Amino acid sequence: MQMGRWFGYRPAYLDLCRLYTTEDLVDWFEHIADAAEELRSEFDYMTDSGLTPRDYGLKVKSHPVLMVTSPLKMRTGRTLYLSFSGELVETVAFFKNKEKLQSNLIAFETFLSTLSTPQPIPDQARPGHTDKWNGVIWKNVSAQPVIEFLRAYKTHPDSRKVRSDLLSDFIEKMSLSGELNSWTVAVIGGSVKTTQKVSGYSIKRMKRSNNALDSEDKYSIGRLLSPPDEAIDLDEDAWTAALLNTQNAWKPDPARKRERKYPEVPSGPYIRRIRGQGAEGIAAHPERGVLLLYILDLEASGINGISTPAIGFGISFPASNSQNLSPMS
Repeated sequence: MQMGRWFGYRPAYLDLCRLYTTEDLVDWFEHIADAAEELRSEFDYMTDSGLTPRDYGLKVKSHPVLMVTSPLKMRTGRTLYLSFSGELVETVAFFKNKEKLQSNLIAFETFLSTLSTPQPIPDQARPGHTDKWNGVIWKNVSAQPVIEFLRAYKTHPDSRKVRSDLLSDFIEKMSLSGELNSWTVAVIGGSVKTTQKVSGYSIKRMKRSNNALDSEDKYSIGRLLSPPDEAIDLDEDAWTAALLNTQNAWKPDPARKRERKYPEVPSGPYIRRIRGQGAEGIAAHPERGVLLLYILDLEASGINGISTPAIGFGISFPASNSQNLSPMS
């Protein structure tokens, strides 16, 4: 971390940095990078809310092996039960075992068989452009089928951020208090020629490059969702409000190169905040979760000999002020 930080403060030297390390250290570094990015987002949200650290209570993600800091520095720090509210979770690690792939495919097909007839995903008008998708969508799906799907689905052990058992327990607990009980469910199509039958529709599979080339049991990708996907349920007014909040909060940050350009689309945190907490003239919908499903073609992604697709999912949780929390272990 220390040597990498030296280059991180000097962008002109990035092309000179080559790091050779172990797989464990790569996993740990990814966790630290994610935790640091989440902490930055916590600071931004605290500032936007006009709060201080004493009022807000900043959080740092824990790890089963790594310590957040030395015990002497923890002082009054304590372990908390965390909420998924206002978060986006997406599967990026998948099994390559055919039996486990088939098991998740069955969970996917069983889940969809319990839903009503879907509709093609409608285009969504945005200021200056239109977002379009290939795929099908269900609206106003109750929480129970979503909970049962997540309990049947088996996430890869390396998916430390996305555990289907914790997600299902959280949704169940929130639904009992009147939140997360009306879901938008969509199967997003890709560009691969191979198709999958989904409730009577032929949906093209998706290609995502495999980052775990040397792994015998894991297919790993960078991102599952495409940028427009998370706002699939937002109309033009809500999308515009999320964009305005994103632009108002934006500031150039040399440490985060991707954020130097003035935003033209809303960021995920503000999409989830507008959905759950609303804005002037826009109703809050903390009851509305979004479950996005993807059919990944392993052969098209560079893994030969496996015709069974990997089913990936992303869940966009609306922001909430509820105190219903679930344990993260």
